Amino acid sequence: MKLGATEFIAMKGKKELDIGERKINALLVTTSAQPDWELILPAMAPDSTIFPLTVSMDDFKIPYMPMILNGLRIQGSCVAARYHHRKMLQFASQHNIKPIIQQFPLNQEGITEAMQTLNDGKMRYRGVLVPQA
Repeated sequence: MKLGATEFIAMKGKKELDIGERKINALLVTTSAQPDWELILPAMAPDSTIFPLTVSMDDFKIPYMPMILNGLRIQGSCVAARYHHRKMLQFASQHNIKPIIQQFPLNQEGITEAMQTLNDGKMRYRGVLVPQA
């Protein structure tokens, strides 16, 4: 919510997804683990789009039939065009949206701690190595 969202649903540990009658038109997948598609796909609107935004070396696995029957699209993209970067930065500036970071000292211990935090899935939301004076 601090980053400008009007709604957010954390899926970790969920056994059911109750979003009422409305359906999801666009889904941003930001987790580094495969989502539970059995929970998510029934909540997707026909002709909606799934945007996997996290880079993972694992295969992207999704049930085939619900995707075809509902006309779902998967849109991948690594880097947006500069125009979109500028628009995003203007939006963030206009709405006073600031990044959420965790700082680590730029030394061997800080790098080790940052990597451990990342491996443990506890990085919120960007890790920044900061030179020590």
